[in-house]
Amino acid sequence: NRDIFRDVSKMAHVFEVEWMEKRCASYFQYLTENIPEAFNYQDLLYLFEEACYAEKRFKKEGLLDKVASKFASSVSYRKCFVSQYLKENSGQLSERQLKAV
Repeated sequence: NRDIFRDVSKMAHVFEVEWMEKRCASYFQYLTENIPEAFNYQDLLYLFEEACYAEKRFKKEGLLDKVASKFASSVSYRKCFVSQYLKENSGQLSERQLKAV
């Protein structure tokens, strides 16, 4: 589940457990593709932050692009996420994060 996803991903990466890494990647893909109909800012923030963390910490390329692409597919996602995220994080974002937003 989402609450332990980051910890499980860390363990899979640190201990180089390939099957667990694949399951984590599949689970993240599932979360990205299945944003709840009644989503909120926290749902979108979770996806964005996990993608940023995985790319930075584990050098997992492309996750942020997938999340950004998903957000770009819906005006509702963009309206909900972009302005709030920029308000909360102004001046703290990496160039990569700014490009994704």
